Order: sequence, then C-alpha cells, then structure tokens
Amino acid sequence: MLGISLRACGRGRGWDHARVEDLEDGEDWRLRGRGNVRRIGGAKWVRELAALRMLYEWAAARGHVAAIPVRLRAVRTRDGAPVQVAELAPTDARSSNVKWLIPRAFRLCRDVGLRGYGADGHPDGSGRGRNDGRDAAFAEVLFASGLRRREAGTLLTVELRTRQLPITVRTADSGRLLAA
Repeated sequence: MLGISLRACGRGRGWDHARVEDLEDGEDWRLRGRGNVRRIGGAKWVRELAALRMLYEWAAARGHVAAIPVRLRAVRTRDGAPVQVAELAPTDARSSNVKWLIPRAFRLCRDVGLRGYGADGHPDGSGRGRNDGRDAAFAEVLFASGLRRREAGTLLTVELRTRQLPITVRTADSGRLLAA
C-alpha cells in the first residue's frame, strides 16, 4: 500500500525511507485521490494505518528504519484510559456495519435478553424483570419499523396505525383469560 502511494506521488523512495508527508499524501490519494479509481473508505484506511504502524514499530525495534512516519496523539477512551492513536485516523470510520438481523435471531435476543426466557424458549424463573413486556414491545417496534431508538422513543400514539385486536385480560388469582 505505502509503496504504491509513494510511487504514485512521484517520491521515488522506498518504504524504509518514508516520511510523515509521504504518509499524508498516501492517505489523501487512497481516500480522495481524483485519479484513483480504487478509493477506499475510512474503516479500510484505519486498518491499513494500523498495519503500517505495526510494520514501522517492528522495523524500528530491529533497526531497519530510522523514524516511524505514523504520527501519534494521545486521547482518552470512554473509561478515561489514555491511548495513542494515529493522527491520520479518520474520526467517522465505523468498525462494523450491521445491516440486518434475521427474525429468528431477533426473537431469541428479545426473549432471552429482554423477556427473561431461557435459551430453550421457555420462561426462566430466575429472570424477573419489572419492565420486560415494555422493553420487548419497544424492541419489536424498532425491529418491525427500522426506526432508531431515539426516533421510536419520540413516537406519539396518534402517529401509529391502529388495528382492532381482540382484547383479553388474565386474572391475577386464577390465571384465567377473560374477554374484555
């Protein structure tokens, strides 16, 4: 990757003599180059940058390169731990892009995770959630509509389609179903 970028930018240097500017030009070429018909996205660039960083750290530890062209900066993670990240790493890159979830997997996730069922599909006596019905219904709305959590959370009842369904009530003492 870097060798291609160095040649494309007309530098004529090998990977072991690359400078920070070479890497910056390579990043520009890979992500935004006008003549580049094989541009890449941010997530791919993050992976390539991580591979380059590991290569140069390995080469520097063994004396093969004098300097590492990957400039780093210190940032804090969500839990406050300091980490070093490459300056050229894009901030909008997503590490995964989940597009769909099959209905069977959704039902298992909903039942086990939200309704307190066991993996066998039967109610688990140890899982007593206070709002398990509400949470499962909200997940159903998200799955069926494709709405985001915030969007679904701001829905008004007048915005929902109504269907007449038979209403049944279960009595607390006997567990009988009664038509309401």
